[in-house]
Amino acid sequence: MESWTCAPYGGSVILPSTGRTHCAYCNQLDPTFDHLEQHNHGNCQQEIRSFRRKDHLLQHLRLFHRLDTMPLIDNWKTAVTEFPSRCGFCDNRMETWTERADHLSAHFRKGCTMAQWEGDHEFPPEIAAQVRYSVPPYLLDFESRTFVPFSATDGVVNDHLSQMLSRASFLEARGESQALPESPEAELQSVPEPQLETYTEVLTRHLSHYAQQMMGNGIIPTDEMFQLEARRLLFDSEDQWNQTMADNHEWLAKFRGEQGT
Repeated sequence: MESWTCAPYGGSVILPSTGRTHCAYCNQLDPTFDHLEQHNHGNCQQEIRSFRRKDHLLQHLRLFHRLDTMPLIDNWKTAVTEFPSRCGFCDNRMETWTERADHLSAHFRKGCTMAQWEGDHEFPPEIAAQVRYSVPPYLLDFESRTFVPFSATDGVVNDHLSQMLSRASFLEARGESQALPESPEAELQSVPEPQLETYTEVLTRHLSHYAQQMMGNGIIPTDEMFQLEARRLLFDSEDQWNQTMADNHEWLAKFRGEQGT
């Protein structure tokens, strides 16, 4: 895990290659206070500006500091290696990333597979928020055996996600529900949200909206109803051979708990 901090060593830095003071933003020699203010340095330094992703820092430099040419920022990165997590094979608790890697490697060398994993990683919220393009670890084995296994890079998965988005229905950004269908069987109105990056997010948002619509009609959705709706979303089909993560009891129980259903 890593984080990126804007100008962590200040606006004026001494480069080892020259032994001279340079502007951290544009590399100009011996920058004055007025020069740094042209980069909006003072306003930025009123608080620590940290970013979970490098591209977010680059966007900050372009927009906030109005830079066209990016400075060297490799040493603006901080590795985050000390945070708690758990092992889904034995429920052991670990405090660092190195300890985690060594511990899990030992399990895999003994022949463990993700089919034996139970529960989540239990990363702290600020760490979990940095994990992108993923599915819960207890679903990895299940996913590997589906018709379109999860992948963060496979174009087929991206095509499948686009198809799901064309069928998905969500709560609007302001939190208001769309118009309720005339009957429980009525087709849900499509509201594509391309900023959603994984079908885990799409499915969760869609089923959440589905649950609120059903309860708005006085119907408490059953597990079977959620599973059927998930098949419609992922495969445009109600065939029970088409399994989704809603068919995983652990995922569905967690989802229902979060939704209060």
